Amino acid sequence: MGRSDRRELESRFTVLVAHLLKWLAQPDRRSASWSATIREQRRQIARKLVDFPSLQPILDQVLAAIYADARENLARQTGLTDADFPSECPFALDEILSHSFLPE
Repeated sequence: MGRSDRRELESRFTVLVAHLLKWLAQPDRRSASWSATIREQRRQIARKLVDFPSLQPILDQVLAAIYADARENLARQTGLTDADFPSECPFALDEILSHSFLPE
Protein backbone atom coordinates (compact mmCIF):
# COMPACT_ATOMS: atom_id res chain seq x y z
CA MET A 1 0.00 0.00 0.00
CA GLY A 2 1.37 3.38 -0.98
CA ARG A 3 0.89 6.71 0.71
CA SER A 4 -1.23 7.95 -2.16
CA ASP A 5 -3.62 5.01 -1.70
CA ARG A 6 -4.02 5.81 1.98
CA ARG A 7 -4.48 9.53 1.24
CA GLU A 8 -7.16 8.73 -1.33
CA LEU A 9 -8.93 6.47 1.16
CA GLU A 10 -8.76 9.19 3.83
CA SER A 11 -10.09 11.78 1.40
CA ARG A 12 -13.02 9.60 0.35
CA PHE A 13 -13.82 8.75 3.98
CA THR A 14 -13.74 12.46 4.87
CA VAL A 15 -16.26 13.30 2.16
CA LEU A 16 -18.45 10.29 2.98
CA VAL A 17 -18.55 10.89 6.73
CA ALA A 18 -19.17 14.62 6.24
CA HIS A 19 -22.13 13.85 3.99
CA LEU A 20 -23.52 11.31 6.46
CA LEU A 21 -23.26 13.92 9.23
CA LYS A 22 -24.90 16.50 6.99
CA TRP A 23 -27.70 14.01 6.21
CA LEU A 24 -28.21 13.49 9.94
CA ALA A 25 -27.99 17.15 10.98
CA GLN A 26 -30.03 18.76 8.21
CA PRO A 27 -32.92 16.44 7.33
CA ASP A 28 -34.91 19.28 5.78
CA ARG A 29 -32.11 19.99 3.27
CA ARG A 30 -31.46 16.42 2.09
CA SER A 31 -31.03 16.16 -1.65
CA ALA A 32 -30.44 13.70 -4.45
CA SER A 33 -26.98 15.25 -4.80
CA TRP A 34 -26.06 14.34 -1.21
CA SER A 35 -27.35 10.83 -1.75
CA ALA A 36 -25.36 10.51 -4.98
CA THR A 37 -22.17 11.69 -3.26
CA ILE A 38 -22.66 9.14 -0.47
CA ARG A 39 -23.20 6.33 -3.00
CA GLU A 40 -20.19 7.34 -5.11
CA GLN A 41 -17.81 7.58 -2.16
CA ARG A 42 -18.92 4.16 -0.94
CA ARG A 43 -18.49 2.71 -4.41
CA GLN A 44 -14.98 4.15 -4.77
CA ILE A 45 -13.95 3.01 -1.28
CA ALA A 46 -15.20 -0.51 -2.04
CA ARG A 47 -13.18 -0.55 -5.27
CA LYS A 48 -10.08 0.64 -3.45
CA LEU A 49 -10.49 -2.12 -0.87
CA VAL A 50 -10.86 -4.77 -3.59
CA ASP A 51 -7.76 -3.47 -5.38
CA PHE A 52 -5.77 -3.07 -2.15
CA PRO A 53 -7.00 -5.54 0.51
CA SER A 54 -4.07 -4.47 2.70
CA LEU A 55 -6.06 -1.28 3.43
CA GLN A 56 -8.86 -3.21 5.18
CA PRO A 57 -7.02 -3.61 8.53
CA ILE A 58 -6.41 0.14 8.85
CA LEU A 59 -9.99 1.34 8.28
CA ASP A 60 -10.59 2.04 11.98
CA GLN A 61 -7.39 4.13 12.07
CA VAL A 62 -8.45 5.99 8.94
CA LEU A 63 -11.86 6.75 10.42
CA ALA A 64 -10.32 8.02 13.66
CA ALA A 65 -7.86 10.16 11.71
CA ILE A 66 -10.40 11.84 9.40
CA TYR A 67 -13.34 12.43 11.72
CA ALA A 68 -12.17 15.82 13.02
CA ASP A 69 -11.49 16.94 9.44
CA ALA A 70 -14.96 15.83 8.35
CA ARG A 71 -16.55 17.84 11.19
CA GLU A 72 -14.48 20.91 10.38
CA ASN A 73 -15.22 20.72 6.65
CA LEU A 74 -18.90 20.28 7.33
CA ALA A 75 -19.00 23.22 9.73
CA ARG A 76 -17.49 25.45 7.02
CA GLN A 77 -19.98 24.20 4.41
CA THR A 78 -23.10 24.51 6.54
CA GLY A 79 -22.42 27.55 8.71
CA LEU A 80 -22.79 25.37 11.79
CA THR A 81 -19.89 24.87 14.20
CA ASP A 82 -18.02 21.64 14.65
CA ALA A 83 -19.49 21.61 18.18
CA ASP A 84 -22.91 21.07 16.53
CA PHE A 85 -21.73 17.58 15.56
CA PRO A 86 -20.81 14.69 17.86
CA SER A 87 -17.21 14.77 19.10
CA GLU A 88 -16.89 11.07 18.31
CA CYS A 89 -18.09 9.51 15.08
CA PRO A 90 -21.69 8.38 15.67
CA PHE A 91 -21.51 5.78 12.91
CA ALA A 92 -19.99 2.33 13.06
CA LEU A 93 -17.58 1.42 10.29
CA ASP A 94 -19.96 -1.18 8.88
CA GLU A 95 -22.73 1.46 8.75
CA ILE A 96 -20.50 3.93 6.94
CA LEU A 97 -19.62 1.34 4.31
CA SER A 98 -23.12 -0.16 4.01
CA HIS A 99 -24.80 0.68 0.72
CA SER A 100 -28.18 0.80 2.45
CA PHE A 101 -27.37 2.90 5.54
CA LEU A 102 -28.51 6.50 5.84
CA PRO A 103 -28.70 8.00 9.33
CA GLU A 104 -32.07 9.11 10.65
